[in-house]
Amino acid sequence: MASDVAQTAKDGASHVWDSLQGAVDGRKKAGADRVEGIVAAMREAADAFDEEIPPVARYMREAARGLGNASDALRERSVGDLVETAQDFARRKSGLFLGLAALGGFALVRFLNSSKPSERGPSGGPTGRGAVRSTELTAS
Repeated sequence: MASDVAQTAKDGASHVWDSLQGAVDGRKKAGADRVEGIVAAMREAADAFDEEIPPVARYMREAARGLGNASDALRERSVGDLVETAQDFARRKSGLFLGLAALGGFALVRFLNSSKPSERGPSGGPTGRGAVRSTELTAS
C-alpha cells in the first residue's frame, strides 16, 4: 500500500517535471531568438562605429560573439545542463556569481518598477493620499 502511494507520487512528480521541461524548452527557444536579434543589432552598430571609433566596434563585436555563444548554448543544451553549468560556475566563482545575481536582481526590480502603472498625476506629481492638489494650494 505504501509503495503504491510512493510510486503514484513519483509518477505524478515525473509528469509535472516533464511538463515543466516542455514549457521551459519553449521559453528557451524564444529567449535564444531574442538574444539573436540583439546580437544582430550589436553587429550592425559595430559596423557603424568601424570608421569613427574602431575600439568601440571591436568591443561590440566581442560582446556580440559572447552573446551569440550564450544564445547557442541556450538553444542547444537541456535545462538540466544549463542548471548544472550555473551551479558549477557558482561553485568556482562564487563572488562573481553573487555579484551577477545581485546585479540581475536590481535589473529585475527596475524592470518591474518601470512596467507598473504610473503613480503620477497628469502634471507629473504624485497622486494618492499624500498628494497636495493644486486646488488646495490656491484655497489658502
